[in-house]
Amino acid sequence: MLGIVLAFFRYYLDLCFYNSLFNWKYKIMSNINQQNLLNKRIYSYIIGFFISFFFTVIPFCIAMKKKYFKLNFLIFIFLICAVFQIFIHLKYFLHLNFSKKYTWIIVSLIFSLIVIFIIIFGSIWIMWNLNHHLMS
Repeated sequence: MLGIVLAFFRYYLDLCFYNSLFNWKYKIMSNINQQNLLNKRIYSYIIGFFISFFFTVIPFCIAMKKKYFKLNFLIFIFLICAVFQIFIHLKYFLHLNFSKKYTWIIVSLIFSLIVIFIIIFGSIWIMWNLNHHLMS
């Protein structure tokens, strides 16, 4: 009778339906595990938001009081906060870490950064040379 209810039961088309009917403990445990994973991700996003907000407010407050600081100090603080922001976004929003599991993702990220570096500084170099040769 079960074969009539589950259409094409030999082809495993309704395996999820079959497991949900007869294996309800598995379904409940699966939902609990998914809920725990969802809570960890939301917690990670909230922590990342507050840390990145903190590293955004610091340069903003320092820029508002720029008459008290030297320009070199301002640039140094801005760059440090920007680097921290990059690592915070990689860890808390992209969920990357430097474990063996993410080796190829990190390698592709480094390759992308190298390509971006070549494009940006190559364009600046070309424009600098054009300016030097055409305007002199």
